[in-house]
Amino acid sequence: MQTEMTIVQRMVQIRRERLLPIAGEVIAIEGQEVSPVQVVARTPRDSDYQIIPASDQLQLDPATLTEYLQVEPGAAIETGTVLLEKRGFPRSKKLTSPVSGLFLGARNGRLILRQSPEWIELRAMFRGRVVRIVANRGVELEANGSLVEAVWGSGKEAYGNIKLATRTADAPLTSDMLSSETSNQVLVVGHLNDAELFAQAEKNDVRGIVAGSIRADLLSAAEAAPFPVLVTDGVGKQRMAAPIFQLFLQAEKAEATLFGQSSRKQRPEIIIPLSGTAPSAPRSTGPLAVGQHVRVLRSPHRNEVGEVVRLYERARTTAVLSPTHGADIQLPDGNITFVPLVNLDLLI
Repeated sequence: MQTEMTIVQRMVQIRRERLLPIAGEVIAIEGQEVSPVQVVARTPRDSDYQIIPASDQLQLDPATLTEYLQVEPGAAIETGTVLLEKRGFPRSKKLTSPVSGLFLGARNGRLILRQSPEWIELRAMFRGRVVRIVANRGVELEANGSLVEAVWGSGKEAYGNIKLATRTADAPLTSDMLSSETSNQVLVVGHLNDAELFAQAEKNDVRGIVAGSIRADLLSAAEAAPFPVLVTDGVGKQRMAAPIFQLFLQAEKAEATLFGQSSRKQRPEIIIPLSGTAPSAPRSTGPLAVGQHVRVLRSPHRNEVGEVVRLYERARTTAVLSPTHGADIQLPDGNITFVPLVNLDLLI
């Protein structure tokens, strides 16, 4: 029977694809070193059309409008280009373009413009190297550093420097922890229990928040926040698992990227690029084994991290008289307790 699995690695080789939502132009090249802000691919948005009621604005007869045009249909125009001008005394009448794009022509007293398309720009989002080009879509990036998988994310992404707002793994974020010193920071906290702090964090230019846990009724507020919110351990009141909190403690002030999206293949995650060599990222390791470290998912030892000291081949009868497969786990205080496999999360 397989257990849950969460990656918590201090130094590992990380490879991630960065892809446009639709086909576009890849700007980066293979082998290029990129920064988080660097655009690696882009694609144009659909163009908007502008209709200008020129006859009404300049009080001209629609039939004579073309006599005063200063640009030919199909011409490229910039914001401020003179489209139409009627010279006269005591003053001339003039109409300029409000946008850059193409002048398509005049019809029924109106000028028709097509605005230049804006670009959807795909940024690298973390410091690394381009190891593969995905034609018309984006790139695959590689970096060495820390990787932590979260259990929940608000769907957004951002990067900033890590700042431990709370110095213990279960302390909540409070108003006095937010100030100008948190600008451009990724805050690490034990718990989130106040919806009003999201607005205060936005005012102080917080880049993102990583919390051990969050109150259930705050999930919608976290999703509405303009920055990503990631939860490493669960919904409710619980502490951040010790190995995860220790990793952030060691990485304080380092640059981190939060990816709050989740899918069937990818969990929300925190990437912290670091210098140094690193092994490949771990994959599913198969059945649980003695000596591995696990996080307990249910009370009375919820979120404690211990070591597997014995696995049972046969199901054992628990306190609720239900036979279940499980393992003996040695907890940080030295005590050994039996935990069903369904209540364990393997930390790799």
